[in-house]
Amino acid sequence: MQHPDLSDRRVLVMGDDVRSFLSVVRSLGRLGLQVDVVAEDQSSPALKSRYIAKALRLPPYALGSEAWAETLQSHMKTGKYTLVVPCDDRTILPLLHHREEFAQTRIALPNDDAYDAFYDKLETRHLAASVGVPTAPGRALTPGDSAETLAVEFGLPLVIKPRRSYTVETLSSRGRVHICQTTSDIDKALPDESISGEFLVEGFFVGSGAGVSVLAHRGEVLQAFQHARLRESSSGGSSYRISQACSPRLLEAAQKLAAAAALHGVAMVEFRHDRSTGDFILIEVNARFWGSLPLAIASGVDFPALLYRMLVDDQVPEKSDYQIGMRARAISADVTEAAEAFSRKRRESFGAALLYVTNAGLGWLRLLSGREVHDSFAWDDPAPWWAEVATLIKQAGSKLWRKTPLADKSAHSHAARTVRRSMPKTILVLCQGNICRSPYAAKRLEQALYRRDVAVVSAGLMDRVDRPSPAVAQQAASSHGIDLSDHRSRYADDGLIEESDLVVLFDAINEAGLKARGAWEHDKALRLGALIPDASDQGTIEDPINGTPEDFDACYDRIDQAVEHFTALIEDKPQ
Repeated sequence: MQHPDLSDRRVLVMGDDVRSFLSVVRSLGRLGLQVDVVAEDQSSPALKSRYIAKALRLPPYALGSEAWAETLQSHMKTGKYTLVVPCDDRTILPLLHHREEFAQTRIALPNDDAYDAFYDKLETRHLAASVGVPTAPGRALTPGDSAETLAVEFGLPLVIKPRRSYTVETLSSRGRVHICQTTSDIDKALPDESISGEFLVEGFFVGSGAGVSVLAHRGEVLQAFQHARLRESSSGGSSYRISQACSPRLLEAAQKLAAAAALHGVAMVEFRHDRSTGDFILIEVNARFWGSLPLAIASGVDFPALLYRMLVDDQVPEKSDYQIGMRARAISADVTEAAEAFSRKRRESFGAALLYVTNAGLGWLRLLSGREVHDSFAWDDPAPWWAEVATLIKQAGSKLWRKTPLADKSAHSHAARTVRRSMPKTILVLCQGNICRSPYAAKRLEQALYRRDVAVVSAGLMDRVDRPSPAVAQQAASSHGIDLSDHRSRYADDGLIEESDLVVLFDAINEAGLKARGAWEHDKALRLGALIPDASDQGTIEDPINGTPEDFDACYDRIDQAVEHFTALIEDKPQ
């Protein structure tokens, strides 16, 4: 099949992870297309890819869908993209919501029937039942459900999960799946009765995870690929996978689902499979690119390229074979799981821990065999892998550094130098939600600096605005002489951060949030608690959200101490 020259075409890929997003970027870049991206996390290793021509940003959708849509429209008009590829639900759902506004641009979105069937797990169950695909016993939760009645009905363990992983109203938080081993676990997982119908309960099927990934043309599966999970985390994810020949039964089930939903595009159909009996159940269908995509491409099935040819050039690809037994490793998740496993083994014995480390290290050498890949690694595009490895090394080093006495002294010295360097005219106090720590600290700083010409404001890194401080926070603040009754949360937009002379933070999470925004400046940021000479954990002041009144009192006591040291450091500065 002769392919047209693509060197003058541009595509826009939306996402930021080092698995599906990076794989799509590389695949389309290797076709010769110019690839622009929209990425939320500006610190992502994926943005180091040589195949990215331009990295764009959008305002948070939650702060105004119109501004988000207008900015994206402007990017699309400028880029004249032949295809826009959203790689996760956080970008797919807003695009679906504004589909009519983007009608002039070709976007790789699930068709309406596929969206209705696969983006609501209860509807997925209904569709599966209609075509004879087995699922675990289950139903929607009802207000009258209790831990005891559910345990009797479904047995233990059981699974409680949201019908939708994301909604267009809650893009910043993913719904959590709970595997409940006891009635106590069920009690903790049960949602508020008012929203119970938005959750499912299912019996637990003993088996291993398997996925059949497909490219379909109006319901007809053109290409399929199967993988199995070699390692699964307690949260349900997988860091290590292997390619397999397609099981006839699993492939037939995937084909039935694709046909029933008239699927036009890509999807990954996830199963749990009991290899000893051959029985299986459907877990869910992701009608988008999926986390194990790097394995499919390394095995010989380049789904992003096939999708582009189908959607843009109307080319229906012929089915191709792929390499069986290829393995793929998500290194960040793999290292995290390995560290947790090592800790467990070390508690058993030193020998068990040493044997585990040896086997894990030998496993990494499979990369040299040509039959294993790392999700972020590519010989023609190594920078993302090096960036991910550097991040892991830095995190490990930081963890070790935090355990040394020098860490707290260094944090204190940096914080003190930052305050002494120059008298700031504008101070921005940042935390995550801007409802507990930052509004209190900002008002305390205002009191301390009232004789100086300093503007102090507070804001949050989360895209949620106009929220009051919790009642427990208001009560604790009042006992400390601070009134938070009129406070409403504010979002820290780029302009607010850039215009501030000093950015006051509370913990490593706040620092990571600034780095993800591409707004981190070491010389003008400090952890407030690090100003306390005997502060531990490098001056971290924990978020008291959802805590007791005593937790809030302790938090505000630490902030008061830190502000006293802040004031002492600048007392000799000219006004």
